[in-house]
Order: sequence, then structure tokens, then C-alpha cells
Amino acid sequence: MPDDLIDDLSGTVEEREAATQELLLAKERAVEPLLHSLADSQRAEARAALVEILVSLMIRVDDERIGSALTRLLAQDSDATLRGRLIRLAGMHRRTQLLDAVITALGDTDAKVRLEAIIAFDSFSGRLGPEQEAVVDSLARLLLHDDEIAVRNEAMIRVVS
Repeated sequence: MPDDLIDDLSGTVEEREAATQELLLAKERAVEPLLHSLADSQRAEARAALVEILVSLMIRVDDERIGSALTRLLAQDSDATLRGRLIRLAGMHRRTQLLDAVITALGDTDAKVRLEAIIAFDSFSGRLGPEQEAVVDSLARLLLHDDEIAVRNEAMIRVVS
């Protein structure tokens, strides 16, 4: 059943919405097929939806494979748009399991990813340990010299506040 639903993630808006809801309701049964599909190059169209569902499932399911797969995606995936989307979702859902990967993303080669990472730390306020706070503050100071003005501006907000 989850495999059929994953196929629908590349369908019409209605099919995608219905499949997303069903996969979220399937919880544990959906994890393995979702992780497998995320690694499947033939499912490239559905990757954004897969990431969104997996981040949402992190709230409902205690499965370390999800965090590991998403951390690997942040570290290794060539799609900067997908990496940025994942960081935005991690921040929105306050997924502390991805916090170290988001910290690492402050040094990403893509400015959009760095921007999403520095913005995400507002969502993690109060959830960072003292060492993590120090690392983020240090990296934010480095980002004050970023080539991208939006990154510099967000870094300034972090450094000044």
C-alpha cells in the first residue's frame, strides 16, 4: 500500500495531498518505503514531498533511520533546493535530531542553504546546548562576510541579538 501512495506523490495536487495524508497515517509502515524511495533516482519528482513527509513522521514515529537518512541528505545531496527545503522544515518542526546537520549547513557551498540554516536557528531558540550556541554564534560571525547579502543580514540579526 505505501508504494502505491508514493507513486501518487508525483501525481496531481489532489493525489499528492491524499497520498501525503495516508502516508502520515500509516506511520511506521510508511518509513521503509519512504526511505527507499528517497534514495531512488527514478522518484526525483517526489523527493520534496518525501522529505516533507519524513520530517513530519519524525514527530509521530521513533525511528532513528529517518534522522540518519535526512542528515545524510543534508550532507551529501547535490540538490541545494532540496537541502534548503529540508532545513526549513527541520526548523519549522523544531527537529532537534537534525540540529547538528543544520549547524554544518551554515558552511554549505550554496547561499540559499546557508540562508535557510541561519534562519532556522530562530526556531531552535532555547533548544541548543551551550556548545552548540557557541558554534552557531561563531559561524554566524563568519557569515557576516558572506557573499550573499541576505545571509549577511540574517547573520547580523543573530550576532546582534
